[in-house]
Amino acid sequence: DIKEIFIPSTVKNIGTDILYACNNVEKLTMPYLFERISNVFGDGINNMNGGKLSEVILLESDRTEIAEYAFSGMLSIQKFTLPNNITYMGTKSFYGTGINSFIMPNSVNELGECVFMLSSIEKITLSENIKSLPGSGDEPNEGFFSFSGLESIILPKNIESLGPACFAYC
Repeated sequence: DIKEIFIPSTVKNIGTDILYACNNVEKLTMPYLFERISNVFGDGINNMNGGKLSEVILLESDRTEIAEYAFSGMLSIQKFTLPNNITYMGTKSFYGTGINSFIMPNSVNELGECVFMLSSIEKITLSENIKSLPGSGDEPNEGFFSFSGLESIILPKNIESLGPACFAYC
């Protein structure tokens, strides 16, 4: 019944399913070495719909991009810390998560579509290096924050573009 796991940044390879069916983990600190969180927990994870994983802290690694759908569906995650070397957050990377507050590192300079769509995000501070918030793809209801719980956003001083429907249905 492990509740907290710390994997140091000296670890350079993490096999799939290393935390298979570890449904009592509440806090996970580890280097960002995987494409999707499900690669770490495997298909046996109950965190997708109310497990106990509420905090994730990613340590720097060679990965500089958050993959598409990397943490999507992780309703239990409320606190999330990205490493300072992340430059890109992929499409729907935090889609449908339970994150309620987020400070984006200033290393992030590009965003995919619908990153926080259907999330519980209430407050966010964007990276000072973001010039554009992408809009929707082909669907008018698929904006960057569509259907989220967004209450407060701090836009960077240098923002130049807000894409179509980026705040739709907030």
